[in-house]
Amino acid sequence: MAELTFERILQWKLMPRLMMLAITVMCFNVVGWYTTLDNPTIEQSGFCSVVFGCFSACFAVWLGKSEDK
Repeated sequence: MAELTFERILQWKLMPRLMMLAITVMCFNVVGWYTTLDNPTIEQSGFCSVVFGCFSACFAVWLGKSEDK
C-alpha cells in the first residue's frame, strides 16, 4: 500500500508542482510588498530582483526538465 501511494506521488509529480506554487505565491507577495513602498531603497530593489531571478530560474528548470524513459 505504501509503495502504491509513493508511486502515485512520483507519477503525479506533486513536489515540483507544490514548489512552483510556493515560489509563485512568494513572488506575488513580494510584488505586493514592493508596490506598497513609497520610496524603495537599493536593498529592497535588489531583494525584489533576487526573488524574480529565482522565480525565472525555477520556471526554466521546471519547463526544461526532460523525461528519462
